[in-house]
Amino acid sequence: MIARALDPRKMGPRGLAQLIETLDLLARADTGIALDGVDTITLVTLIARASDEQIAEVASSPKAREMVLTEVFRRMSQHLRADRLASGNGVVRWRIACGADIDYQRFQTVFEGGDCVSGTDIDRDPKVTLTLSIADFLHLVAGCVGFPRLVAARRLKFKGDIRYAIKLSGMFDIPKPRSR
Repeated sequence: MIARALDPRKMGPRGLAQLIETLDLLARADTGIALDGVDTITLVTLIARASDEQIAEVASSPKAREMVLTEVFRRMSQHLRADRLASGNGVVRWRIACGADIDYQRFQTVFEGGDCVSGTDIDRDPKVTLTLSIADFLHLVAGCVGFPRLVAARRLKFKGDIRYAIKLSGMFDIPKPRSR
């Protein structure tokens, strides 16, 4: 896949957002190339290597922001460690800050029966609500930073069952970024 050969460190500030927007155009043109076709290790590597400025550009692009967040949440069920489900069933509400003039992006992840389903329908009472910036969220899901560090730095706020929130990070097998 083309994305595997790309390195955000060699792109300009808008490079990652433009790559994501281009993948959307290619998908709509039925080329068979789309963000959901990028393997998880490649996606994690792209996120891990992206600068804060590049992530800010993704956040400011409605299309790139929607695509990346939707794709990350779509993949959660693929990387769930059912044997590590924290205290069984539960609902996590995510509030992701994407910039001063942009409302929170809200997602919900439902853990039930050994599986998880994520989406933008906010229709259940959460066990915990997590609030963090899009940069911190993407670094968290790429394995670049952990829950404890974000909490200690007061960059991850939570309301509700704190123990459930802490156990959440161990519930997923997050692939490591490629080294280069």
